[in-house]
Amino acid sequence: MKIPCEHFTVAELRETFDYDPITGVLSWKKRGRGRRVGRKAGRFDGRYYFIELLGKKLLGHRVAWTIYYGEWPKGRLDHRDRDANHNWIANLRPATHAQNMVNKPANKHSKSGEKGVHQDKRDGRFYPYIDIDGRRKGLGGFEKLEDAVAARRTAEAAHYGDFAYHLSAPPLRRIPIAAIPKPRKAAKVTA
Repeated sequence: MKIPCEHFTVAELRETFDYDPITGVLSWKKRGRGRRVGRKAGRFDGRYYFIELLGKKLLGHRVAWTIYYGEWPKGRLDHRDRDANHNWIANLRPATHAQNMVNKPANKHSKSGEKGVHQDKRDGRFYPYIDIDGRRKGLGGFEKLEDAVAARRTAEAAHYGDFAYHLSAPPLRRIPIAAIPKPRKAAKVTA
């Protein structure tokens, strides 16, 4: 994915949005066309949380990072818990493209159901592998899927560190989502 150009300054973003680093919610500070002060800004399209401002589409996690740290991120950002709708600051971290790709689940077409493990049709054995610097490295053959997964996870931890998929546990939050107050609707006045 191409990282979008940063069209707005930190000051402009801070004047336009409120950001709660614990919940990750961005809300409008200024009233405008189709927006109310205090209402959640942007929308989740099923893949990313976007905010439209003056005809420009901004990624919510990049706006959150910029408001919190006072500068646009230098490269990509990774969601530790792998949910692009969770933009609290403890869940965001700088990452290279390779690190971001490592922190993904198994492909939905994976026959073994595990990332980096395939089963050979001829002998029925499980073969784990890991990609390092664009090259695939085999990690041996195993009779049991559990042993192949263990070998893959050991190699992931050694080569990928905190970005290893099974080590990227979601950070703890102080406030559950259900406790976040929703914007109140104005009462209708009948004359």
